[in-house]
Amino acid sequence: MTTPAPWLSGPEVEAGFLYARVEPVADILPFIAPHFAGRVGDRPWMIHDLQRRQAALYDLASWRLVRDIELAAEPDLTASEHDYAALWQRYFQLHAIPERHNPKLLQQHVPLRYRKHLTEFGSTPPEVTSR
Repeated sequence: MTTPAPWLSGPEVEAGFLYARVEPVADILPFIAPHFAGRVGDRPWMIHDLQRRQAALYDLASWRLVRDIELAAEPDLTASEHDYAALWQRYFQLHAIPERHNPKLLQQHVPLRYRKHLTEFGSTPPEVTSR
């Protein structure tokens, strides 16, 4: 079974936790949340299933599933996350070899439905801020 867990990307938001948006085909939050609690158990996080309006929340002790959740606004990313996103997009662009561009193969490896939430497929890279 293929799950979107490999495509999950969670940047840090100003509120102090990692936030990942997903739109999986199946209702998988109850299955992937324990994995992320073990793997990223040193930081609070939220995995938000936009289709089902539910989220898995982790508070450093345990995770829980919250249903009927709707955010008033997208959480603001930290300044360092904006910098990392710009760097990652630039890295992704610079390592692409135009002569070897193969959209069909890319679509097999990264299906279109996952791309809108992945940094490297962003439409325009955010500006790198000076520190």
